[in-house]
Amino acid sequence: MLNRDTLLGVLGVMLCCCSVCGAQTVDLNRIVVTPGRVAEDAAQASSNVTVISRVDLEHSNVKTVGDVLTSVPGVNVTNQGSAHSTLVDIRGYADAAVSNVLVLVNGRRTNPMDMSGPDWQQIPIDSVERIEVIRGGASVLYGDKASGGVVNIITKEGVGKDTATLFSEVGSYASQKYGVEASGAREKLAYYLYSDYSDMKGYRDNSWIRAKNEQARFSYTVNDQVKLGIEGGTHQEDYGMPGYLRGSELLAVSRRGTLSPNDNGHTADDFIKISSELTPVDAQARYGKVLVDYSHRDRHAYIWNWYETAVPPTFFASKSLIKSDGLTIKHVWDGDVAGRKLNTVTGVDYYNDRNHILASSPAGDGDNLTITKRSVGIYTHSEYEMMDHVFVNAGARHETAQYMFDQYNVTAYTTQTPRVNVYSGGMKYEYARGSNVFFNAQKTFRFLASDEWYQTWTTPPQLNLDLKQQAGMDYQMGVKHNVNDVLEVSATPFLTVNKNEIFLDYLNGGVNSNYGRTRRKGIDVGLKFDAWKLVKPPLLRHWDIFTNYAYMDARFDKGAYGAKLIPRVPRHLATLGMDAGLTQSLSWNLTGRWTGAQYMNNDTLNAYPRIKPFAVVDTKVSYKMRMNVDVYFGINNLLDEKYNSYTSVDTTGAYGDVGMSYNYPAPERNYVMGMKCVF
Repeated sequence: MLNRDTLLGVLGVMLCCCSVCGAQTVDLNRIVVTPGRVAEDAAQASSNVTVISRVDLEHSNVKTVGDVLTSVPGVNVTNQGSAHSTLVDIRGYADAAVSNVLVLVNGRRTNPMDMSGPDWQQIPIDSVERIEVIRGGASVLYGDKASGGVVNIITKEGVGKDTATLFSEVGSYASQKYGVEASGAREKLAYYLYSDYSDMKGYRDNSWIRAKNEQARFSYTVNDQVKLGIEGGTHQEDYGMPGYLRGSELLAVSRRGTLSPNDNGHTADDFIKISSELTPVDAQARYGKVLVDYSHRDRHAYIWNWYETAVPPTFFASKSLIKSDGLTIKHVWDGDVAGRKLNTVTGVDYYNDRNHILASSPAGDGDNLTITKRSVGIYTHSEYEMMDHVFVNAGARHETAQYMFDQYNVTAYTTQTPRVNVYSGGMKYEYARGSNVFFNAQKTFRFLASDEWYQTWTTPPQLNLDLKQQAGMDYQMGVKHNVNDVLEVSATPFLTVNKNEIFLDYLNGGVNSNYGRTRRKGIDVGLKFDAWKLVKPPLLRHWDIFTNYAYMDARFDKGAYGAKLIPRVPRHLATLGMDAGLTQSLSWNLTGRWTGAQYMNNDTLNAYPRIKPFAVVDTKVSYKMRMNVDVYFGINNLLDEKYNSYTSVDTTGAYGDVGMSYNYPAPERNYVMGMKCVF
């Protein structure tokens, strides 16, 4: 492990070495997105798709992929005391967002079969080329876990001449990060290699994280008909869990303290993906192309929670070993029928997941079991130009899952076999270049996570086979208007109605339950303004202004909680920022985020005061040197806002404190500086 002085020395060595670095150019004129599992220009995509480019990532003052998603309309990002517990919520699913927002990396699913959610630390932001965010249901094309939206992350791949990049970063709370990446392309072979190590003490006591990533991606073009690819990676992470602080404890141990000094966890995650793209020999491209991907993943997660106040002290330990295999086959066709454009995708998704759970509890009544889930999804989706610039789309999916529960203290297997059919339909009118209006309606679903069937935290752990699968309807309409590539405005009203939504019901003993019906309605509004093209101030080389606003009304609909608001879903979210080029080499980014009031987690009856609104401002200055060296300095939480990234409330007295808040304080003002050098 490097200390701060060593890292500063590394920065200096990098600066000296970069005197021999060459220049590098990047073509950013065309962005291709894949929200429909078919490539299309970003300008033609519906307005419910947000694209974050590589330039956006480099200019923003963010450390993880989860952080950068805070700039997307309607996306709420929180955590429980450290970056390891980052939660990305689209469409107001709160804690259940880990099972309602699908996260893909190069088309590979990263959501585990349990409720732990994607590990955002495993997706190094320096390796990301772009991010596509689909807001709203996408179950027809993507299947399970896509009822709230999809985050599709595309990593870098080898292009152009051989290059190597060294990078290093230091910051507040004894944070440090360093790594290397290399890429290049020959006539047929392209490669990308990445490795990093990060270490931080953390804002709070016992919020430390130590992580390392290694990734590789290769592609080989055999000929015009065959392209092959392989990628893989490994992730190792150790981290502390600072836990919550009650209201009175915030004064006793301060915002940075902890009452859980020994709670910690470990994650080891390895994956490999093999892909092929086959285009039949046909000069007129009448047969489309076939894409086949196979992926395998091993994930080991360990958690240790200590109860120091017990006599004698006891601990809860859990070990989850998840093995996942996926095979996706899809046929893509894009052409003309009767002189009109038609693109269609048809495919099969097969996944085989096995979760081996070893659990203990303070009462000594832990249990061991293996949960296996096999799922097969068959889908098709087409978009056709019915008349000039008017497109209609329709799709359908059938998915079957089989769960098998093998409890070691039970002699027989238990199985469940849910099945679902979902459909979608919509229209889009491209009334001008880069402008469109659209309407989409879609049935959505999600199957139960393994630890929703089996809860390790109850005493004793229990298998609950009475839960139902979640189903819903998602409606969206919207407009994206482009004014001469200077101003782009988008607005997307939406309505989502779910039946049997799965949530953790603290008023019912803290067990997973189905709620009869929930309803979410609101609107996402975004604006991008290339102010330099209009004003052209003499002191600036470029000047971009961006803002977005999201209104969300998420409620229980009838049932035990009447029409109460769903906790932990802010009704208002807003972002305002700018990116300015002060010279050809010097750029400045300033971004502010405002989060409106929300009820504390667990407060399903809306009986306690809401969490106050808060605003956070981040800024970053970047400078490109002639020697192809990039240096930057950033300040997070510039205004030193004191707020909590997560707050819950004791509504039952289970912990002896009815009405007491449980808080996870967020970092105050903090700093980061770093350097990159390309050879």
